[in-house]
Amino acid sequence: MNLRERSKIGIEQFKLWELGIDEKQIVHGGDVITYVQPTLNQKLSKKWELKGNFQKKKEEEDEKNQFVYSKKLELGLQYHEDKQKQQVDTFDWNQDVCLTSTVQSPIKLSVAGLSSYNMKAKLSLNYQDLFNKYLFRTADKYQMFINLTVNDGNVTFVDEFWNEQFFGLENIFFKYKSEHYLENVQHTLEMQLMHRSPTNPKKMLAISVFFNSGMDFDNEFMQELDPRPTNIGQPRKRLSLATKLFDNFYGNFFYYNGSLTQPPCSENVQWFIYNVPIQISTFYNTQLFSMIGDATYGGNYRALQTQTTRNIQLLFSDESSLPNAFNYIQSILNCF
Repeated sequence: MNLRERSKIGIEQFKLWELGIDEKQIVHGGDVITYVQPTLNQKLSKKWELKGNFQKKKEEEDEKNQFVYSKKLELGLQYHEDKQKQQVDTFDWNQDVCLTSTVQSPIKLSVAGLSSYNMKAKLSLNYQDLFNKYLFRTADKYQMFINLTVNDGNVTFVDEFWNEQFFGLENIFFKYKSEHYLENVQHTLEMQLMHRSPTNPKKMLAISVFFNSGMDFDNEFMQELDPRPTNIGQPRKRLSLATKLFDNFYGNFFYYNGSLTQPPCSENVQWFIYNVPIQISTFYNTQLFSMIGDATYGGNYRALQTQTTRNIQLLFSDESSLPNAFNYIQSILNCF
């Protein structure tokens, strides 16, 4: 029996072991060859050897993936840092649309100034995919925001004429103090969730939520956010779904057409401002100011713009779905 034939029988022997056959005799070309099943200890030893090799390989792959992810994160943070600093360094409120347009944001909002109540339009929110995101700020203290990627969240807006518009979540900004005024009150913080249309990139939708200081305690969202000073340009927290921001979310939205609140002040932005501020403590108010406030400027917000004759509506929440949807904007954040 030649070497190739014996190799073939060796493969058959291995198959017999796998089937659990203790002993098998095969007659091959006049030769009788007996195969003996290995002992239990031998099988366990081989099993753990294979498992150990697999685990070692998996750990090596995980380590490699973690290194690649870390480099991507580092590069991504540096990109956002450079991009935001460039924007701030070149802020010129006297340029183009920022100076000449009469459809700019932010503005004052009040029930007395409403044009109408909108009972037909509906806003559907989905923020269930906010995983592994990072909160960080730029060196100039003008920006504190969360880095996002495509499909992290989305909004569907159906107007009173049943025209459906879809927007993907692009970024989350924090403005200290609030840019919009509600009933002539400027609140402590305004969180802006910026969305963009995938079919018309110039078209945007913004959802704003106010935070107001004065409480002795904080809700789960702000406790997890924990906006304490951190190293410039370094991520402070990792975004998670550990807490619920919008429990019992049964408020309504002020709705109007405006612009971005920083250059290039692009228009064609649909603003939806939630009319119930969320309470935070004085302690976190102080921490927020130390991160993104400024002793001379007072914050990173834009001044109020002329309201002109814009149509401002009050959009009622769909109580059957909105509270559940907003429960998924749960954030934030565990330290490294």
